[in-house]
Amino acid sequence: MKALNKWLFILLAFLIIGAAIPQEAIAASTSGWEQRSPLPTRNTFNDVAYVNNLFVAVGDMGTIATSEDGISWVPQNSGTYATLESVTYGNGKYVAVGAYGTILTSTDGVTWSSQKVGDKWLYGVAFGNNKFVAVGIEGTILISTDAMTWTAKTGVTDRTLYDITFGNGWFVASGQNRTTVGSDTTVNWNGLLGTGGENYLGVIYGGNNNRYVVVGSSGEISYSMAIGRNQWIWTSGKASGNAAVYGFSDVAYGNNKFVAVGNGGKVYTASSYANVWQEQNSGWGNNLEGVTYGKNMFVAVGRFGTILTSADGGVTWTNRSQGTIWPVRDIGYYGHNFIAVGQIGNILNSSDGARWQKQAMDSSIGFESVSYGNGTYVAVGPGNVVMTSPNGMAWTSRASGGSWTDTYYGLTFGEGKFVAVKYGGKIRSSLDGVTWTDVTSPTTNTLNAIRYGEHMFVAVGDGGHIVTSPDGDNWTLQSSGTQSNLKAIEYGNGEFVAVGDTGVILTSADGVNWVKRNSGISSLLNGVGYGNGTYIAVGNTGVILSSTNGADWTPMASGTQEDLYTAAFGDNTFVAGGNMGTILSLKVQPNSAIDPSNAKFDLYIPSEDHREVKVTLQLNGNALTLINNQAVTLTQGTDYSISGDTVRIKKSYLSSLPVGTTTLTFTFSAGAAQILTIDIIDSTPRMATVSYEPGDHGTISGSNEQVTIGGHPSNVPSVTPATGYRFIGWSSNGGHTLLSSGQVTATPVTADVAYTAYYAKIIMGDADGDGKVTPADALLLTQYIKGKITLTPEQLQGLDMNGDGQWDDSDVKAILAICTGKG
Repeated sequence: MKALNKWLFILLAFLIIGAAIPQEAIAASTSGWEQRSPLPTRNTFNDVAYVNNLFVAVGDMGTIATSEDGISWVPQNSGTYATLESVTYGNGKYVAVGAYGTILTSTDGVTWSSQKVGDKWLYGVAFGNNKFVAVGIEGTILISTDAMTWTAKTGVTDRTLYDITFGNGWFVASGQNRTTVGSDTTVNWNGLLGTGGENYLGVIYGGNNNRYVVVGSSGEISYSMAIGRNQWIWTSGKASGNAAVYGFSDVAYGNNKFVAVGNGGKVYTASSYANVWQEQNSGWGNNLEGVTYGKNMFVAVGRFGTILTSADGGVTWTNRSQGTIWPVRDIGYYGHNFIAVGQIGNILNSSDGARWQKQAMDSSIGFESVSYGNGTYVAVGPGNVVMTSPNGMAWTSRASGGSWTDTYYGLTFGEGKFVAVKYGGKIRSSLDGVTWTDVTSPTTNTLNAIRYGEHMFVAVGDGGHIVTSPDGDNWTLQSSGTQSNLKAIEYGNGEFVAVGDTGVILTSADGVNWVKRNSGISSLLNGVGYGNGTYIAVGNTGVILSSTNGADWTPMASGTQEDLYTAAFGDNTFVAGGNMGTILSLKVQPNSAIDPSNAKFDLYIPSEDHREVKVTLQLNGNALTLINNQAVTLTQGTDYSISGDTVRIKKSYLSSLPVGTTTLTFTFSAGAAQILTIDIIDSTPRMATVSYEPGDHGTISGSNEQVTIGGHPSNVPSVTPATGYRFIGWSSNGGHTLLSSGQVTATPVTADVAYTAYYAKIIMGDADGDGKVTPADALLLTQYIKGKITLTPEQLQGLDMNGDGQWDDSDVKAILAICTGKG
């Protein structure tokens, strides 16, 4: 089951270990992000066994995956990065062996313990006769009854042993230069030291016809019927086809069939006699490193996490690994479907972000971006590549024009058209994804990404360049405030968010005015997505940041060290894609909602707004856990009540709050918190005192009255001047402004005010109060005498010239005499 490149693994092991994280570590991450591609791993599987009713596959970088049915596989955490070469089961334990004496044990195939036994690379392990036997480089043979304490058997051979099997009471190991050794006691070993360059990489025992079968690195297949302490008889069962070119890595037996697998995905089958072999088509080009039989099927594993199954004796094979091993450059969610595109012709889709189906595609075509609009999916990429699809599954190549050296980097849909950005700042648009038109661009800097939102196209690129357009045709260069290369842009919640080199993050509400935000990192950010009230930014070495407002960012554990290039949201799931086919997903509970989010409470009891605040909850599967007023938690039953989906904030609590704005935070069992803003007002009427003073020369009928702020006085006192004086008006500013009683009544009250009555000394004969005696005063008195007008008591007092209490012609004559200087 070992391919020739195992020698290269020895030389490169120290370079590999620590340079990557095994995929099972991703699945075991507690961050919530789960690996979805490749599944169960992208690492090479070196062996697979069906033991104790469980399929167990082991491989490079400590990779372990298990399956109960051979179809659905679960990555497990081995706790080591060491390459694992073989696995078996016995005495209640799974045992895996690998690089530099690594031996793992597990009682359930899930939780593994590691130990080192020497420093020799171990390639094979088998169980029989109540013993484990592991074999490896330079003829290493280790023996144990409990998989904990191991004893080395020396002196058997110095040739590397690549595999071992147990059958018919014998352990048989195969190895370098056609070497085979065997033992029925594990004490005495004997065998055949072959010659030539052929390495026997796999060996199996097929019980029905007492056959031991070995397969070789150059295509040799041999079998032996009789094995004794002094007898080794191997017969060649020559394979047809190109076996000698491709070579074999492993062989298995089941249901009266032998199945050998090897390089280039080659599969050969033979009956239980193992003498005539037929080439089969696995449908897979990756090298196959291991094969086993169980659950009425053969299961083969190999390079890049390949897992194939066959239920018809190795003739027809089905791929059970999921996803891709090639970089994923962009992911979008359109019409209840995720679409992922990437290099080497990758187009995958998924309805839930968890299970990804790869579409058949020309492997020479790569893609950088994907979008959807007008009932069409469009994918674009290097070499001016454009492909369209009506359903995301069947794709058609389109001639988009332009140079083959052109590369499409970003694509979006808005205003009824697709708009793509390219190398050198080029911009193109299309109504259908088939016919494309060049658009004048205000920059020659490469544009890396584009999004449409808030009736605006916004594209970002190298050197911090940002260009905007309301229609996709007329573009304006904007100032970003940075010279860092911008790699991606997203629009959500009324905000554009752009990310790029050195951890730069910019936000803008309109695409024109940009604010630089602190990401907290200095590494490259390649992608950004938005959903469920949260922005997700992704970058190199598995960096993931989250933000609910675009301004404040928090790191998340991704569980991977692979560079991440893109992020998207749909079906309550965030999805991130990146290098080596990595696709991660994070299922989130939908945010809850509250209605209303703004309310008012009036402290004035008679007011109609002096009432409890009723809030309707849209829980979306969550539960309300807390209501906080800053650091203070409200008490259910005292401060608020809950009935069904309705929360009532009680008047007693609201009445305790100060005038101003109060913010209540509703926290739920999952999803983002929701904010209720309550304006606390007090419309209680305010009163002012209007005071009245009689002044120096008279009396008044009242002293003060209470008036509502904004109201008007209604009880202005009457004034009785002292003899010889007349009332001339009310003043609140020391007599500078005099108001009549009517004017006081018409003046609104804004605060406490005091009015004082002011008087003037009466001048005899001065009827009109101008301080002079003139014929006009005589005329007024004449009109009064004739009953044509009325005069005030103060006027009449000044017109009784002879003091007889009567007003007649004698008083008129006296006034006229004064006017002529005779009086």
